Amino acid sequence: MFDLDQIPTAVKWIITVLIAGFIAQFGKMFAEYLIDRHRRKKEEQRMQADGRDGTRANAVQASVADYGSNGDIRNDDRSASAKARKKELKLLQKERKKHR
Repeated sequence: MFDLDQIPTAVKWIITVLIAGFIAQFGKMFAEYLIDRHRRKKEEQRMQADGRDGTRANAVQASVADYGSNGDIRNDDRSASAKARKKELKLLQKERKKHR
């Protein structure tokens, strides 16, 4: 029914498949890490080219503090800062979702 000579061959194949899966999983994680690092670096370079300091939250605050929702320059600092804070929180939520 079962030949005892085939057991070592079967075990070798099982171990080979498990090792290949292990290597593939870490290869995938490493590739995702490299892609994410490249995207962040590209984003920072784009932000610096625009004259910003490289953080998205500061860019959102600067743009909201200068302009209102209809594009007019605002004088009301309280509403602008509240709106900037709301946009910053929304941006942080999106970043957290993206990294899950």
